[in-house]
Amino acid sequence: MPEKPKESPVDAKRVLQVLDWDSHFFGFRVGRCNEPDLPQDALGEGLQQARSEGCRVVYWPASNRKENEVAAAALGGKLMDQRRTYVRSLEGLSAADLVVNWFIESYRRSLPDAELEELALQAGEYSRFRRDPGFGQESFERLYRAWIRNSVSRSIAEEVLFIEDFGLKRALLTLGLQNGRPDIGLLATQTEYRGRGMAADLVRASLIWAINRDYQEAQVCTQAENAGACAFYEAMGYAVEREEWIYHFWL
Repeated sequence: MPEKPKESPVDAKRVLQVLDWDSHFFGFRVGRCNEPDLPQDALGEGLQQARSEGCRVVYWPASNRKENEVAAAALGGKLMDQRRTYVRSLEGLSAADLVVNWFIESYRRSLPDAELEELALQAGEYSRFRRDPGFGQESFERLYRAWIRNSVSRSIAEEVLFIEDFGLKRALLTLGLQNGRPDIGLLATQTEYRGRGMAADLVRASLIWAINRDYQEAQVCTQAENAGACAFYEAMGYAVEREEWIYHFWL
């Protein structure tokens, strides 16, 4: 019987990437393991490389595999996010097919107001940065305030849409580009206004935006444990493209 070829060793320096933006924002070095599937010894080498480079925390966006779960647990990793990417095909769909009932506006100021900031924080309810005590509530809030601020300045978003009722903003959607597709970033509705179709109309408006610019697909990422959001996007015609499990290793 021919001998089974040996797997090529994983280069720990290639596996690890130090994230400059995250490191600057949080005030300590942050790394990421770029290989979605790693045996335990290779993952351990990557984490050791992170320690040697002064990283305090490392993210690992891993494939949903038992072997990865076991390796992460053995090395102290905590599963903080089961992230699903949903995609909707726009082929054969026209803007006229999408009925929007609420009046939707584009936010055009250079800075977000307090209402938008509050909606942005609500959008992060299931965020791994909110759930991980290593970051803390203050860091989570700073992150999402930065997200909406950079969205309205159009540095990370193409469009910011909102719905106003009785003079106050009640729902928000930000739309960027990822993987060559329009990508929903933040989506939130004030608690007392949920169930009135605002979120659905904002998503339809984002699809109209995409269709009018000749995109063939649209996407959104959400957490698998957020069953309500998953059911909502599936009802809106989105289907799961992939799922990845994001572990945090505090070093």
